Amino acid sequence: AHSPNSASRPWSTRYLVGLMIATPALLWPLWNGLATTIKAGFPVLTRARLVTIARWAVLALLLGLFVGETLFTTNDMPAIQKDSTQANTVTQKLVQMGAVHIYSGYWQCDRFIFLTQEKIICAVLEENLSRGLTRYRPYYDSVHADTHASYVFPQGSNFEKNFERKMAESGLQFQKIVVAGYVVFRPLR
Repeated sequence: AHSPNSASRPWSTRYLVGLMIATPALLWPLWNGLATTIKAGFPVLTRARLVTIARWAVLALLLGLFVGETLFTTNDMPAIQKDSTQANTVTQKLVQMGAVHIYSGYWQCDRFIFLTQEKIICAVLEENLSRGLTRYRPYYDSVHADTHASYVFPQGSNFEKNFERKMAESGLQFQKIVVAGYVVFRPLR
C-alpha cells in the first residue's frame, strides 16, 4: 500500500489485482479442453500438435512477461525505496509542522492522506496550479476553505516553478522549506 509503483507506472500495475482472479480461468484451457475447441476438420495428429504448440507458446509468453517485469521492478527498487523514504520523511515533517491542509499534485495527495490517516487533507492541483481532480470533493472544499493551507511539490518540478512565478506576481509571502526532495510553501501569517 505504501509502494509508489502504482503511481510511477500506473499503465502497467494499476488494475493488475483483478488478474489474480482471472489468470487461472484464462490458463485452464491451455491445460484442459483446448483441443475440443478446434474444429474436427483437422487431422487428429495436426490438431494435437496445434494444441501443444499453442499451450507452450502462451506459457512461454507469460513466463517471459513475468521474468521481464520482475527484472524491471528489481532494477527500479533503489529508486522506489528512495521515493518511499522521501515521501515518509516529508510526511513526518508536515505533521511536525502542524500542516493540516495542503495542496499538491495528483499522485502525491492520496499518498499524504493515506500515510497520515487523514491527519493531513490534500487537494489536487494541476501543474499550472489550477484545480485538479480531487476524487473526494469534501477534501478539496476543506483545503480551499483554509486560508493558511500549505503547498507541497516535488523539488524542481513545474509545480514549484509555476508556484514561485505566481507568488512573485501576486505579492503573497510564503516560507519555502526544502525537505527530502520536496518543497513546502507555508503562508506567512
